[in-house]
Amino acid sequence: MRTAHLTPCPKTAAGGCNFGDVFQSDRQFLPIHRDTLARTRELQANAAAAGRSRAADGNARLATAVEHLIAHITDQERDELSPVSGDYPGGRDKTERGATAG
Repeated sequence: MRTAHLTPCPKTAAGGCNFGDVFQSDRQFLPIHRDTLARTRELQANAAAAGRSRAADGNARLATAVEHLIAHITDQERDELSPVSGDYPGGRDKTERGATAG
């Protein structure tokens, strides 16, 4: 499993310290990460509306880290599902020969 490179969290970000450089996750946790992102964005909006800019900024940083984590997992999953040209029945050569024979 590859690790996602994410920004280090400050020591005071107790809820966000799971997103350091060595944090690993995979697609089975996507629902949790998406829920975390939604709740973090809600906390960010509430903090901003209440004029608590430090809390809003901290939640914005955490939300960005979660977004990057989600993107990393979905990109990795897409890479694993993408067929390589040799994966097609008959291989690439057969396809090219069939296209040029007509």
